[in-house]
Amino acid sequence: MSWFSNIYSCIAYDHDIRNLAAAVLLCALGANVTFALWRQILKSPGRLRRWTLFALAVLTLTCSVWATHFVAMLGYVDGLDRRISVGWTIASIAMPVALHAGATLAVLGMSTSRRSALLAAVALTLAATGMHYTGVQAFRESALLLWQPSYVVMSIIGGVIANYGAMRAFTNREGLGKIFVGAGYYSLSIVCLHFLGMTALTLVPLGESQGAMGSAPWLSRAIFGAVMVVLLGGTSALVVDRLSLRRQLAEAARLKRLTRELRVANAEALEANAALIRARDLAEEATRSKSRFFAMMNHELRTPLNGVLGMAEALAETEMTPDQSDCVWVIRSSGHALMTILNDILSMSKLDQSAEMQVTERVDLRDLLEEVVAGVAGHAEGRRLGLHLKVAPGAPSGIVGDGDGIRKIVTHLVNGAIRSTDAGHVIVELGDGGGATRGMTLHVHDMGADGGERAADGAFGRAGRAQAQRQDGSRLCLAIAGMLAGHLQGAVTVRPRAEGGSTYTFSLPCEHWMPEREAAPGAGAAIAVLAPDEVERAILIDMLREADARPVVVAPGAAVLPAEVRGVVLGRGAELPAGGAWNRPVLRIVAPDEDATGTADLPAETRAPRPLRRAALGRWLADPVPRAAEAEDGATRPVAVPVEAGRILVVDDSGTNRLVLKRLLGGRAATIVEAADGVAACNEVEAQNFTHILMDVAMPRMDGLEATARIRARERQLNLAHVPIIGITAHAFDEDRQLCLRAGMDEVVTKPVSKATLDCLLTRWSGAAIAEASAA
Repeated sequence: MSWFSNIYSCIAYDHDIRNLAAAVLLCALGANVTFALWRQILKSPGRLRRWTLFALAVLTLTCSVWATHFVAMLGYVDGLDRRISVGWTIASIAMPVALHAGATLAVLGMSTSRRSALLAAVALTLAATGMHYTGVQAFRESALLLWQPSYVVMSIIGGVIANYGAMRAFTNREGLGKIFVGAGYYSLSIVCLHFLGMTALTLVPLGESQGAMGSAPWLSRAIFGAVMVVLLGGTSALVVDRLSLRRQLAEAARLKRLTRELRVANAEALEANAALIRARDLAEEATRSKSRFFAMMNHELRTPLNGVLGMAEALAETEMTPDQSDCVWVIRSSGHALMTILNDILSMSKLDQSAEMQVTERVDLRDLLEEVVAGVAGHAEGRRLGLHLKVAPGAPSGIVGDGDGIRKIVTHLVNGAIRSTDAGHVIVELGDGGGATRGMTLHVHDMGADGGERAADGAFGRAGRAQAQRQDGSRLCLAIAGMLAGHLQGAVTVRPRAEGGSTYTFSLPCEHWMPEREAAPGAGAAIAVLAPDEVERAILIDMLREADARPVVVAPGAAVLPAEVRGVVLGRGAELPAGGAWNRPVLRIVAPDEDATGTADLPAETRAPRPLRRAALGRWLADPVPRAAEAEDGATRPVAVPVEAGRILVVDDSGTNRLVLKRLLGGRAATIVEAADGVAACNEVEAQNFTHILMDVAMPRMDGLEATARIRARERQLNLAHVPIIGITAHAFDEDRQLCLRAGMDEVVTKPVSKATLDCLLTRWSGAAIAEASAA
């Protein structure tokens, strides 16, 4: 055990205890600061910060280890007059800087494996060994150095073992244990290297050396103080960096918490969005189900209603007593009211699609309003009301907007006004908009007895049962018009009129445009106006002035007309004086369902349906003598080629509907052939020629669409004449109409169909087809 006693003797007797204590303190402090800096480097985010801490760690490690060895060597007690070589001393501190830099890189780059820890331990041991034995060479100036290799080897092996423990602790421990335990092992490695190395050394005194640095107590204190300053600087830098890192970590933790909260909020938002999507899908499915239900209800209601109204109209053509006529009139009016309500319900079911179906186009506003008024004229005539269109001077002729949407809004407003008026007039007035260059304003005036009450209650509010019955469904029309106007960014308002009734105002923001118009045909001609009704007379006078004619109001009892009068316009209830005293061309305004091609009272009399349209008036002014083949708008309607010469195919799976159509076609000598489905229709078309085909759509075996397509394909294949096919369907939606037209039908009408509509369609599609079929 002589090696143990030698080591103990070196520690206990060969070293000054004060220097030894200072060296151990320097070693412990330097090791802890160095390990703390290493730990901080691994946690630091920026490259510049890591390299700064790296340089500080290398400086701290080098200075603390060098000071440990140097202070301990200065306290070595050997009885010599110690002289230290300046060159070797500088070398002992310069060389380890590079060695400790490499060792630090090895430490920071090691993994958790034992091999990596061993390599880092060897690097640290070599750096400290190089420093120790280089520093010992400084004694060559005052003594001969003799070494015992066994202790040298033991010092290196001991340093490697201790440093291996330090590296394992640094990689495997967490928190302060990584620093304190690792620094303890490293300090042990320095102790092993120094005291085993000093035990291996024997100094043989030499003579006094020249050029050597003397040893004095102040040197030890100076070195200790300088190194302590370095350690305190490193410690301060470490504390500042740790505080900065702690703030960064706190901010990172806050951001992490916020990220977690955002993740949770995002998950909740995604879940809420998924719920909204599910709700939207359910709502869309409910809308589709509602549309399917209304389409089915529409079809199921229109089919029996077609039988009721058709048979009532056929019955009205027969000889009846006055009581029977009244009963038929009640059936027809009630059926049409039910038909109007059904149409309103279907319009409500389509409101949610209106915003998606908007089309911006150029709309001829005058033509659109005339079409709407002409379309509801039968409704007004059935209630014995006057329906008039009035255009204010300066009103826009054309606008840019959704023509179909505007048409629906105006139709519902006029229908609502008609329903709420028991007697009098309904006036559709296109306002001038106060001279504005944008927008349109339309007023619908009714003469309802409860107009003020309805206006005060609000157009779309609730009403009592009795009041709702009196209004006859006008609120439903107003509600639909208001919602449609909202889709177009417009508005519908209602206000009472001082003279009774209400005024419904439809305002819409839009651009204006000017349609091309033909020159006014009146050319200043004097036209007599005979109309007992003041409202109708005022409307006719305005229309004549707009056509550049000069209206002349004539009293009903006048025997003769002024010489300058070129023609006479007869309003509702006006009659010419007996004896033909007024020998002028006459334009008589008749009811919408009255035959305009019937026998006229005078050879030079022209008939036009009420309300009078500008085109019909213009043609009459241009050529007041009636001719047989003009007027697409219904004035002076073309004389029809007699349908009696033709053959008509009626296709419907309902025997009731076929019977109704046969009754409505009654009084004609035309051959009527029936078919119950599309297959039978195709067979009949192959067997014989027809002038017209009245085709139902929904039928068993083969529907009307496929039957029409096959008939058209056969015509193209065999180069046959085009047979007019008129679709008669209970499906009332626009998309159904488009399907029929694409299949090859020429016209599509919705059940119930009236005799007047049927006659008009047969007349329109008569001519060459009848002649060719008759010849065959």
